[in-house]
Amino acid sequence: MILITRGDITQIIVTASEKESLNPTVYSISFTNDLTKSGVTVSPAIDTSPFPNRYNKFQVDTALFADQDNGFYTYRITDQAGNLLEIGKMKLVGEKLVPVQYQDTPTEYKTYGE
Repeated sequence: MILITRGDITQIIVTASEKESLNPTVYSISFTNDLTKSGVTVSPAIDTSPFPNRYNKFQVDTALFADQDNGFYTYRITDQAGNLLEIGKMKLVGEKLVPVQYQDTPTEYKTYGE
């Protein structure tokens, strides 16, 4: 299981290269919320692993999840032909940023001499 915390750039380590058949492979990672079925996609996902034959390492910016709810997601890693390379679970945690909206009475300005 992958754990993603909001506010960080997270490194995801998986073994998607075991099933790849295209060379070079262009990876795409999609995350789908288990309850709401909404999600995000990272495409292309750049493999930064020093040993890509053994494991794959991707960096995911959590700003992509700004509008998403915390909870469990299903992730799918595919290649450029749409072949499924890996499927698994991800948990998104952390505080969702909510913009502060101030409620105040309107200010009245009086102009003299007009």
